[in-house]
Amino acid sequence: MQKTTDLTAIDIAMLLKLIANQDNPLMQTQLSEQLYIAQSEVSRSLSRLDYAQLYSKHNKSVNRMNTFEFLVYEVKYAFPVQPGSIVRGIVTAHSAPHFSQENYVWHMLKEI
Repeated sequence: MQKTTDLTAIDIAMLLKLIANQDNPLMQTQLSEQLYIAQSEVSRSLSRLDYAQLYSKHNKSVNRMNTFEFLVYEVKYAFPVQPGSIVRGIVTAHSAPHFSQENYVWHMLKEI
């Protein structure tokens, strides 16, 4: 398996989970259970976040300034999305009545 330092969508979910539980830090097994991912993926995700200077594995804390900057300015460019054709899927928060007339959904494309 090739080691990568590129952040993934799982890393963003991990980062947000760490922020949400900063007053009561979770162990890796708890993160694994609550995010429904393997414990090995939790470890890899924390390593990628540490490499990106968004999280410190040594201090077990989120770098709040870097995380704020990343979430505000980078996420939309790191994970670009463009509306596609009409499909079935899980409705997103963007589709709430006061945001939009159209419903946007998360749709998982099947690989060929």
